[in-house]
Amino acid sequence: MTDENYTSFIKENGLVFMEFYTTSCGHCVEFAPTFATIAKKFYDDNTLGVQIAALDIKKNKEVASDLRITSFPTFMVFVSGFPITFDAPRTYESIFEFVKNAKESKPIPAVALAEVPTPSVVIYDPAEASELRLLPALFSRYPIYHIREGKEVSVVLK
Repeated sequence: MTDENYTSFIKENGLVFMEFYTTSCGHCVEFAPTFATIAKKFYDDNTLGVQIAALDIKKNKEVASDLRITSFPTFMVFVSGFPITFDAPRTYESIFEFVKNAKESKPIPAVALAEVPTPSVVIYDPAEASELRLLPALFSRYPIYHIREGKEVSVVLK
């Protein structure tokens, strides 16, 4: 994975779990064998249809800047291109549940706010920022819609 193919990889794959690391990070190096084991488990039992990827941020600074990644390792789930930061125990079971919940809450694109039914959760431009604070919306019983307007991220219950 590189800066050059990152965007196309995320767009081509509806569900991606990705590690952002640096080789100079002790925690990253220590977690590498565990990440490889987790990736193999997902590959062997791919009931979720998730793609697993890793990106060395030291060599690919553009992605780190775009996603505002400042600590390592950082883990994200991308659902239809929407990044959701994973911040839970780094075990296969917790990652599997997180990815499963993210997949089940797949955002629905909308062209304009007028097209969004009530009640629903509206997210403005999550692809433009990394700290979405989107997790509460993932567990919403309302449909989630994405509307591109500007550069700020906001989650609104309509």
